[in-house]
Amino acid sequence: MQGTVLYGAHDIRFEDRPEPTIQEPTDAHQPAGDLRLRVGPVAVPRGIASFAAPTPMGHEYCGIVEAVGPGVTSLKRGHSVPPDTRRISCISRRSPRSCWAGPGPLRSMHCVREPAVRTMGRMSTLMITPVDRLFEAHLTVADIDASIAFYRDRLGLDLAHIVPTRQAAFFWVGPRGTTMLGLWASGSAPQKTTTHIALAATRDDVIAAPRALQSAGITPLDFDGHPTDEPVVLAWMPAVSIYFHDPDGHLLEYIAMLADEPRPDAGIVTWNEWNIRKA
Repeated sequence: MQGTVLYGAHDIRFEDRPEPTIQEPTDAHQPAGDLRLRVGPVAVPRGIASFAAPTPMGHEYCGIVEAVGPGVTSLKRGHSVPPDTRRISCISRRSPRSCWAGPGPLRSMHCVREPAVRTMGRMSTLMITPVDRLFEAHLTVADIDASIAFYRDRLGLDLAHIVPTRQAAFFWVGPRGTTMLGLWASGSAPQKTTTHIALAATRDDVIAAPRALQSAGITPLDFDGHPTDEPVVLAWMPAVSIYFHDPDGHLLEYIAMLADEPRPDAGIVTWNEWNIRKA
């Protein structure tokens, strides 16, 4: 890895340093996606105080915890630790080379031979938790019983729980405990908001979905909302998908990622056109 070494006033360099390891029971290893260099306090780098050069400068404790010693109880692997924002500012670089401080306050640090430099001031104190996937989504509906019948009997989702006093119903999407869809009755007010959710399926099932939807009395739609008898391909992903509405007008989608190479220039095409272009 590369670390920062102080050589003198206005002279801070990036050099190869030993990879960090867990040595004590209370150690924690927190590599960051970009290098974050602590640049405070400023007295020593600006030459106001004496030091024994060259002196390694410690990296600020910010990043995702990768490993912890057996004596660490307050952190676990995967935790995100923010810096002490009262004392530091940071610079982030993908391929650091060398660095020096300008004549002004050290917060205005300049880096050379690397155009991709981002200078950050006060950093967020929020704890950021790594996210694996979207677990649940919720829709408002006018008639909870009609919506339960639609999602359970016509789409085949697994009804997990009903709360009659709240006029709410919850469905498992896929295996139990993987993803949940919640429906909440909002009454029959004329003003309502519709939204969009996509349901993952296999490629073959998405391709067959237009006919299956029609058999269930549901109109399959293309990306522009027109009735169709074949799916469309979102070429930038690429993914094959088909759209349709629920009883409240929410736009639903079956979607499956394709193994083909992305083609952002192709835009959105029909499944048939996608296969012709591949040939």
